Amino acid sequence: MYLSEDRAISEVIGVVVLFVILLLLLGMYQAYAVPGENQEIEFQHSQEVRGDVLDLRNAVLDAKDTGRTRSAKIDLAPRYPSRIIGINPPPPSATLETTENSSIEVLNQDDDVVDVCPVTSETRMMEYEAAYNVYEENPVMRFENTVAYADFAEAVRPISGQRLVEGNRVNLVVLQPSYRETGSGVLSLDMRAGRLNERHVEDPTVSVPTRLDEDSWIELLDGEVAPADVSVSGGFLTLELDGLHRVSCGVVGTGTQPPGGERPTTGAGDVNPAGPDDVRFVSAEILAPGGGPPGGGPPGQEEEGNRNVRLTFENGGDEDAELTDARIAFYYQSPQPARPDITDANIYDSPTPPTNLRGNLEVQGPMVELSEPITFPAESQKSISMRFNVRAVENDFYVMTLRFSDGTSGLYFISMD
Repeated sequence: MYLSEDRAISEVIGVVVLFVILLLLLGMYQAYAVPGENQEIEFQHSQEVRGDVLDLRNAVLDAKDTGRTRSAKIDLAPRYPSRIIGINPPPPSATLETTENSSIEVLNQDDDVVDVCPVTSETRMMEYEAAYNVYEENPVMRFENTVAYADFAEAVRPISGQRLVEGNRVNLVVLQPSYRETGSGVLSLDMRAGRLNERHVEDPTVSVPTRLDEDSWIELLDGEVAPADVSVSGGFLTLELDGLHRVSCGVVGTGTQPPGGERPTTGAGDVNPAGPDDVRFVSAEILAPGGGPPGGGPPGQEEEGNRNVRLTFENGGDEDAELTDARIAFYYQSPQPARPDITDANIYDSPTPPTNLRGNLEVQGPMVELSEPITFPAESQKSISMRFNVRAVENDFYVMTLRFSDGTSGLYFISMD
């Protein structure tokens, strides 16, 4: 009888001991295994979200360059897997937001302010920061001045190159208005293209807000700007550039319409734009030597003279329009008379060549940036000229794309009838 009672007590004690061991194992799993697994999930997310921030940066720059809305998706924070054993903490969250306003400034060689940014010169940076439960070494991800980078407590690691300075071009971006989103899951954000402006500036000094240090900018700008011309002080990057630079500044809306409205999308696909504010094609005239009508030149110079064509346009808007880029998309040569192929043409900011050469355009070649913009005064007509490599004749026609400093462009059918 006593033996049976002892055996029963031993079985109870064994069950209790096993239960205690199980509780200890569960406690250790909850205390160590669950946080360890969640830390790995959070670390993996912190690596992957860098690609999302890079996509956001690219969407901003693409919207500015193309004039079209571009979307980017950001996985704000990870979700933990469901557990049969163990309990997860509340899901982590993250915040994507813009910083406070700060000013862009461009000075010319005389230290006069150049009004290059349309609507406003106040801009913002974009920041992403995750509030993980376990992983504590995640950086603040930031986008500013065409650069995306990870800002750790003791170091900065760029995750993109820079496009602030590219040769003789300076690319400025105004991010507006303010934006803030906190939560988890995937966020889709539309970057909406606003107005664009461009200016040619001699020896510009460019100042933009930054949270990168001087050494980082010197490294990023290596090959574009000499280290001696790069300085960071008081939260601003200053670049002192030599020579003529084409400075562009575009507004991009962070998830909503940007200040000044969205960039007009009409014109790029329109043949011979005819709106009240458009630069409209009026006429084309084949010139003889000396700039007069055909047939008036000295004998033997008709072919040279007939290479020149005068184009007249009318700017119907109430603001000057600056032509910055041009392209000959197509040229049709009349079969009579027989001539060599027309392959290229010079473009001039004057009614008669060869005054004020602005560039050489290849037929079916790329868009060409003019050496200086051609200004079409508001509410008035203006004539420019082109000189082809081979004489033009009646019944020839060609198609040109003209791009203006506000980001709009037009497709023009030009006939020499």
